Parts: sequence; structure tokens; C-alpha cells
Amino acid sequence: MNKKIHRMRTLGRRGPVAYRTIAYWLSLCGRHGFSGKPVVLFHRHAGIGDIICTFPTVLELRKRHPDAVFVFNTWKPFKSLVEMGRVADLVVAWDSSWVHRLVHRSYVLQLEDERPSGREFVHLIDDFARSLDVVPSSRQPRLYVPEPLSQSLKIRILPFAEKARHVLGIHIGPSWLVREWSAEGWEKLVALLRDRFDCTVIQFGSDMHTVKGLVPTPRIPGTEDWVGKLSLEETIAALQHLDLLVGIDSGLLHAAGAVGTPTVGLFGAVDPKLRLPPETPSIGVVADVPCLGCHHRLPRLHWRDGCPNHIQCMSELTPENVLNACARILDGGK
Repeated sequence: MNKKIHRMRTLGRRGPVAYRTIAYWLSLCGRHGFSGKPVVLFHRHAGIGDIICTFPTVLELRKRHPDAVFVFNTWKPFKSLVEMGRVADLVVAWDSSWVHRLVHRSYVLQLEDERPSGREFVHLIDDFARSLDVVPSSRQPRLYVPEPLSQSLKIRILPFAEKARHVLGIHIGPSWLVREWSAEGWEKLVALLRDRFDCTVIQFGSDMHTVKGLVPTPRIPGTEDWVGKLSLEETIAALQHLDLLVGIDSGLLHAAGAVGTPTVGLFGAVDPKLRLPPETPSIGVVADVPCLGCHHRLPRLHWRDGCPNHIQCMSELTPENVLNACARILDGGK
């Protein structure tokens, strides 16, 4: 009996769903010309930023397995994100332990932060790379937007670009409370940006939290409201046509950097030097508080939705300091 079919039948005893999925896996490999080749499987079920930061590591590991088929397994909503990264031959959205039995080599991309010993003080990209003992030749992740999609969003943004010198974006959340800034702070910042620059400001995001579910996002006066009106792919395509994205520590900040758009990030519990895009022009804005960067300490001071210092690192950020960071980019460093 063919060993591959025998293995499929053995695993099929786990139930009809598993059997059908494995049969689909084998037929999929055949359709894409992967039959008979070793398969290297990567797992990362996490947020947008975490997934993007794995790309340099995956690309470097392809050099170790030049004849293998690379499969990236992630959450279904982020499947298109990995496809835009062009790091794998096949992107799937499964979360089943038996998949490991069908592959030549499996890599679970894990942070030091997710281990009992804690983390080293390194950039997230380097953290992933060290976990698999590689040194990427390029540390900047890239996202490649399909040209028709890119042109479609360029046309939608064109009216704003025709009536203003700059088209800017903001992303205020939702996220964990230790990453969020007040709506009042965002409102004042937008007013300052519009007063200082000839610009249109688009608000990006959604009303959904990846863990909490529905979390209505405050709409900031003075912005074009695109919250919840774009798919993830459309959002990334739109980011590509901005002059600057201003946002909290989130996946969209990583996505903007990956399409070459400059960013200004608002940080508190997390050190911006360990998160900002390594090659795309980016500035991190922080407040002057002694507990800054507590996310990287053990034991960690915050608990995502609160901290003993009432999240002073974010509440003490000033719109004026954020504006100054934006000016450094928009004025060309003047």
C-alpha cells in the first residue's frame, strides 16, 4: 500500500473531518505540483504585527531547505496577509496538531516572551530569528500589494490627494488599554496636523478586537472615517498611498512599514526601538515616566488592560510631541 495513503487512513480514524482535511491536503499538494517534495510547515497564530515580523526569518530558512515546499499556517482572517508577504508556497488556516505528521520539518515561530525564562531585549524581528537560530539577510519585512488592488485604492485616495498636499492616516485601536491613547489626545493631534500642514487625515481601523470581539472605536473629528469600511487587503493597499501613518503600537504600524510608508508610533509599555520598522522611516514617541518599557521587564508590570501606575506612559503623551515627530518626517527632517 502506498505509504502516504496508509498514513492518511491511519489519521483518518480520528474522524471524518480530519480524514477529509488530510485528503484535501494531499490533493492540494498534488494540484500545486508539490507531490514527492519535502514540506516545511510554519505556525504562527497571532496578531498582524507578529505575523509580519516572522517574514525575514521564514525567508532566511528557505535557504536551509531549498528543495522543500514551504507552508505557512495562520489564522484564517490573516491568510491574505501572509500571501502578500510572498514567504511561502502555500498559506493555510489550520490549527490541528496532526498536521505535523504530514511534513518534513515543522517550525513553531515563538517569542522569548512566550517562554518561562522570558525575553532578551531585542527587536521582535530578531527575537523570532534567534528562536530558530538564523540571521536574516534583510530585517525589513515586505508586503506586496497586487497591482489591481493598489490602483483601486489609489483612485479612492486620489480626491484627497488633489485637494491637499499630504494624505495622512491615523490608527487609534482598538487594542489592549496599555497601548491606547485618549480620544481627546487624538482629537487635538488631528487639529494640530490640519493647522500645521495642508493635509487630509484618514482614520483607519475596525470596531473589532482580535480577542475581545466587538469594541466600538471612537471616531475622531476632522478625519475621513474609513473605520470598518475596508478589508485587511484594502487597508494595506491604502497604507501604501499615504505620506505618513500615525498610530499606536499595532499591526497596521508594521503593515505600513512593510509597504514603505513612514510611521510615527505612540508607545508606552513597549519600547519603540524593539517594534518600529527597521528600515522604513519611523519615529517612536514616548512620555517621560520611570516605568517606561515595562513590557520587557520580568516580572512584567502591566497586565494588558491596566497597570499599578494607571497607564501613565500613554496618558502623559502630549499631542505637541506627536506633532513634532510628524513634522520631522513630513518636513524632510528639517
